[in-house]
Amino acid sequence: MESVYDLYQRGCELLDHGDHQAAIVPLTKARDLEPDKASIREALGRALFHARRYAGAAEEFDAVASRTPTNDYALFCLGRSMQLLGRHREACKPLALACSLQPERADYRLYRDRARATRNGPDGGRGRAPRCYPRSTAFVPVVETGSRSESGRTPAFFCVRRQLMTALQTDIERRLAQSEPEVEVLLAEIVGGRCLRVFIDHPDGVTLALCERVTTHLNDLRERYSLEVSSPGSERPLTKPAHFRRFVGRRARVRTRHPRPATASPQAVGEAPVRSFTGELVGASEEEVMLAADDGVIAIPYSEIHRSNLVGE
Repeated sequence: MESVYDLYQRGCELLDHGDHQAAIVPLTKARDLEPDKASIREALGRALFHARRYAGAAEEFDAVASRTPTNDYALFCLGRSMQLLGRHREACKPLALACSLQPERADYRLYRDRARATRNGPDGGRGRAPRCYPRSTAFVPVVETGSRSESGRTPAFFCVRRQLMTALQTDIERRLAQSEPEVEVLLAEIVGGRCLRVFIDHPDGVTLALCERVTTHLNDLRERYSLEVSSPGSERPLTKPAHFRRFVGRRARVRTRHPRPATASPQAVGEAPVRSFTGELVGASEEEVMLAADDGVIAIPYSEIHRSNLVGE
């Protein structure tokens, strides 16, 4: 029989590798053996949260916060779990406590303010807070949410299923995960109706030999398209929330599906809406990316993004 420590270590390793569903099993066993161990319950809460089992996550983070009331991370995650369950009124208290313990954390303040704004919203607590914020509210979330919006409803726009992907890109990623597990598919797009362009990355860099191997693995697609496989270059595509978070601090260009106000200021009048925004990436949640313009930070939902990429320095 595995010891509590072994179960905890195995669960943490699975968690670190992103296998959140599998991590729940050993961490639950460890929790049942040592229910008063805050570190175990916090790890289990993280696994449940990332697996989108928000009710279970809330229970674990509540237990941690009850035992260690100064644990701002547990309080923040408890509040986020409640928000994702649609319990915005209940989320206000733990989020406010997290803010009081870490007042410099802009992401804590942002989600606290959203909970306060939605708890008495006209739709019964499921309303959305305004999407334009002053520059001082720039943030980088410390936890990654699931593919649902804060209302708990899965977005209707397919590409927001954790990333801006097409079904074709999903299929290509699935295939390469078996043959080239270290290859990351940044973008798969059809250009001109016939050309399938695939941008890839690799921890050791993209070589001609790697591009040729990937082309071979996708050879059957050449029956329908002319296939181009290449490295991203300086204007690297950004198609997933993780991409935006990875390059926080870099300049990026975001093109939207529909025209939007040109500035982040709701008081701006007389300015024609635009579809292209360039600025510093200052944050990204699972719902939207935040881009710093000269006069403030504008939040753009992923469902509105047509294409985005880094701007070469």
